Amino acid sequence: MIQAVRRMYEEGLIMSVEQFERELRLLLRAEPFQPFEVVVSDGRTIYVDEPAVAFGGGRGGFIGPDEQLVEFFDCENVIEFRPATMEPRS
Repeated sequence: MIQAVRRMYEEGLIMSVEQFERELRLLLRAEPFQPFEVVVSDGRTIYVDEPAVAFGGGRGGFIGPDEQLVEFFDCENVIEFRPATMEPRS
């Protein structure tokens, strides 16, 4: 398992902690804020519609409007961050 993860990292398929945090900072500090999506390796797409993401150490969590943790993701599972292409589900 560790060797497989290491190989994926070396091939650029896994974000480094630094890349993960750098990209999140850029997205969260954008003026004006633009919603974005986090595409995760398990097939989920997490819609982030406000800059309420707590992160550190290569992990992040999206805090919803009711101040509840909505989603959790980490650098080893994020495929990409991209501009929002969908509306959040109700």
